[in-house]
Amino acid sequence: MADNRTGAFIGGLLLGTAIGTAVGLLLAPRSGRETRRFLRKSAEALPEVAEDVTSNLQIQTEKLLDSAQKSLDETLVRLQEAIATGKEAMLQKRRELDQQSLRATLRDTAEPLAEDEAGDSKLSPMNSLQEATPYRPAFSSSHEEN
Repeated sequence: MADNRTGAFIGGLLLGTAIGTAVGLLLAPRSGRETRRFLRKSAEALPEVAEDVTSNLQIQTEKLLDSAQKSLDETLVRLQEAIATGKEAMLQKRRELDQQSLRATLRDTAEPLAEDEAGDSKLSPMNSLQEATPYRPAFSSSHEEN
């Protein structure tokens, strides 16, 4: 929608300029010869004007690009700092969770052992493990003979 308005504005501006120029030439207080001389000089100066406009446009473009590059660099630095802060926070949280998990594991392991020592439980984790796996010697007697 904004592009349509901009295009219409530029079209109207160009049309108004053309009409204004034509009316100005027709109603000019100069003679035809003077008007033609004025138009010739204006046409001869047109390359210089175009060069000035081009130079000005190039300077403005460079300024805009420099500004955009600076803004991009600043944004990139802020983004890198935010990522580093996020990584640091993640590592800190991971350490906290690991410590909590270790404490819970130690607490869960210590409770059955305390019950076994108190005689409250007949099977501790170690007793159930020993009962579940019978003892087998590492070497059989046939290996000892060789």
